[in-house]
Amino acid sequence: MTDAMQRNTVATVIVAGPNASHLFDRQDDGAVRDTARKRWGGNAAWLLAASPDDLLRILKDAPRDGAPCALLLPLVPAGGDELAMRREWREWQRAVAGCAVLGQRPIPVYAAVYACLGPAHGDPVTLSSGLSVDPQGQGRVSLRHALNALREGAMRRPPGAGTLHERLALSFVDWAAEAALLALMEDIANTPPLFLGGVFLVDAGTTLPDMAGWMRWLIGRTGLSPSLPPPRHGALPLPPLAFDAQRQGPGWNDSVPPPRSPRARGLRVAAMLGALALIPALLACMPYLRAKVELDRYADGLRAYGAIAPARMFDKCAALLQLRAQHDHLGKKLADDGVGSWIYRQAGAQRIQAAMAEAIAAYTPPQTALRLDSMAVFESGSATLIRANAARLLDPASQLLRANPDLHVRIVGHTDGTGSPERNLALSLARAQAVRDQLVAMSGAPLAQFETAGRGASQPVDDNATAAGRARNRRVDITLTPLPSAHFACGAMGGDAPSSG
Repeated sequence: MTDAMQRNTVATVIVAGPNASHLFDRQDDGAVRDTARKRWGGNAAWLLAASPDDLLRILKDAPRDGAPCALLLPLVPAGGDELAMRREWREWQRAVAGCAVLGQRPIPVYAAVYACLGPAHGDPVTLSSGLSVDPQGQGRVSLRHALNALREGAMRRPPGAGTLHERLALSFVDWAAEAALLALMEDIANTPPLFLGGVFLVDAGTTLPDMAGWMRWLIGRTGLSPSLPPPRHGALPLPPLAFDAQRQGPGWNDSVPPPRSPRARGLRVAAMLGALALIPALLACMPYLRAKVELDRYADGLRAYGAIAPARMFDKCAALLQLRAQHDHLGKKLADDGVGSWIYRQAGAQRIQAAMAEAIAAYTPPQTALRLDSMAVFESGSATLIRANAARLLDPASQLLRANPDLHVRIVGHTDGTGSPERNLALSLARAQAVRDQLVAMSGAPLAQFETAGRGASQPVDDNATAAGRARNRRVDITLTPLPSAHFACGAMGGDAPSSG
């Protein structure tokens, strides 16, 4: 069958993202041969987009005649540096966000998390969020709802020989969510004309040479260290993406058009003449339509801003700056006394501008400084953590670290004036290091992002002559600041550190 014939009868699935090449036959150096950049499976042609430029080129060339088209973002747990993984996905997110393809029909995006545990005992694990392709973009879902649907589907499956394998496979989804990788994938999926259509968990049927990131997370969360079989070479399996002909609309499977009758030809001629008569009216409406399209884009941006979790402060601030610019642009449009201002008012600009102003006013910078009461976190006179209290009090900082890989963490320990200066200095440093180790375990952030110091009793915040003053001086201060390499859009960081006591 020729490519031209197949384009009329099969869907096109674009496989994109940093891990897309794992779904295609690769050479020993990991590169994909030019002849292997396309796969056939499930009545679809699967095309490799190895870079954001490839993706945008394929999207622009995608069929606009109703032929099925979808985008797959595979996530493969390859490597041990989660910071590097997040940077790769962030580069894709920024590239796609900066080059949105306008005027294209909605294209569903599917996130596929690959569980690499080796052969399953029984049927391979393949779970989906239960969402199917909607060519009109009405099936838009949030990542949270899709993950909940996927997990609920797993819980409804009857127990069997492969239940343990299946539960362990779900840990890859939890790891990807906590590592903030799925959040970056969701940002890509919600860039016009794309929309998130669902999430898959796919059993790869093999392992990978390096899965240290997931393994480190699994040991830290569960204490499990499973023995995995050696990896085997070859392309990873494709997810069972189905295109429902009943929902795809006319033209999705009509490879041969029906014969046309003379009566139908006459009706088409009459329709064309009627359309020509409407051209002057359409030209008169063009300014309004352009304003409406622009306002719809602003409304989509406002919804996307609201969907970004406050903990993702880099992305939140970048979106906030864009929202402010759009708000100011609308203000200039509405301040004009001419016809243009009237058109924008009729299109609903005032309502959207008011919603933007409300969202901007409600922004609160994340808390990036934390003060721990040593008596609440450590056993008396030692650097031994009270684990339950430490986990609870450090959770906000851990969430910020998981959501923002480009943060530097400075942890400084302090004591009161009781005891010798040498002992106090050693104790304050040991406590700062204990807090660091706890944060590393909770967040998965690399040690290179942390700086610790002990100041002993040299920097009191209260009078050591009173019991209350000594209690305030026994503390550990944590400060999170962007790394020099980070592109932090908002200048305002969190305020003074609140006391945890």
